[in-house]
Amino acid sequence: MSNIKAKQVEGALDTNSTQDVTGAKRFAAPVTVLGTSANHIVLSNGFIYFVQNAALLNQEGNSRVWVAAGVVKTETYLRGQWQSVA
Repeated sequence: MSNIKAKQVEGALDTNSTQDVTGAKRFAAPVTVLGTSANHIVLSNGFIYFVQNAALLNQEGNSRVWVAAGVVKTETYLRGQWQSVA
């Protein structure tokens, strides 16, 4: 049996109702949640990014959070580098 891509099947993705997805899922690329405001959320390499443009993680004014040794860390991208937020 040959496989067909879900995007080729009309109605394969229900965007109008709540759905539960069970089991563990692994993503080989960043996961992006597009918001309706100026910021979007991107999950990538253990960081949660809050970005203006989902394609540019290292952009002036973006923020990211992660956990290191049980402590939540926060940084903002300023002047070309990630800087810790106190």
